[in-house]
Amino acid sequence: MMALTDLIKEQAGQCAVMFGAGIAFMVFYQLCSLASKRITLNKWLRAGIELMFWLAVAVMISQFLYYCAYGSLSLHTAAAFGAGALLWKKFFCGIMNAAD
Repeated sequence: MMALTDLIKEQAGQCAVMFGAGIAFMVFYQLCSLASKRITLNKWLRAGIELMFWLAVAVMISQFLYYCAYGSLSLHTAAAFGAGALLWKKFFCGIMNAAD
């Protein structure tokens, strides 16, 4: 029987955390876009809020990455993040947009 090495266990944990980070990013993105559609704001204020959103996302993603891999970005963590974001968009994006 084939046993899992420590490296495989560590990388699987990193993938799971970054998959969750991708889902958290898309949830946050959907909530912010839903709020921006419902609230009418000045274009400069909207640009400032957009900038704050991306700064908050950068901090959030860096915290997830630091938690799972001490901040080192690798192909499998980036792929897991992208998979989480894409799967959220594919399966649940329509549910949140239907609430409009």
